[in-house]
Amino acid sequence: MADLQAEYIAGTAAVGPTEANPNFVGNTLMLSPYYPNFRTARSYQMNIGIQRQLAKGGVLTVDYLRDISLHFQFGEDVSHVGDSRFLELNAALNAIAGTEANNAPSWPPAGGVTQANASTTVACYITALANTQTPASINEFANNGLDNGGVYYGGFSAPFFGLTPDTGAAFGGIHPTWGV
Repeated sequence: MADLQAEYIAGTAAVGPTEANPNFVGNTLMLSPYYPNFRTARSYQMNIGIQRQLAKGGVLTVDYLRDISLHFQFGEDVSHVGDSRFLELNAALNAIAGTEANNAPSWPPAGGVTQANASTTVACYITALANTQTPASINEFANNGLDNGGVYYGGFSAPFFGLTPDTGAAFGGIHPTWGV
């Protein structure tokens, strides 16, 4: 081992100083937005348990579990994306109309989808496709925007995808142009 260590030291000295490792994350990741005393998150887990047979078919089990977590980053959604209190009615109606136009263009409601006929329109759509090879699913409506902005935009905002609050997610939050 001593010979191997001496050979390694001699080889390292022969190569001389080298440039920094280009794959090191510290070379490419700027940490300045973080608090100056930022520390990486860590977690400790402790588990201990005892089992004792008290009688035939009777076992006493005592377990102690503990998990200590420190420095986990916290994000707060100040826009309340997905909150039902902040329904974008036009986006919801456009999602319903878009789903019907894509999958059942032969029977749109006269005058288009409105707040008054939206639930009836969805019920008719689901009923019409119930006995087909591909029955209707709420996922079809969600894929057209009848979903929360966090899922529909992947955490981004409507403008990021070239959409407006009226053409984007139905539950975009207080500020649908912000994202999560």
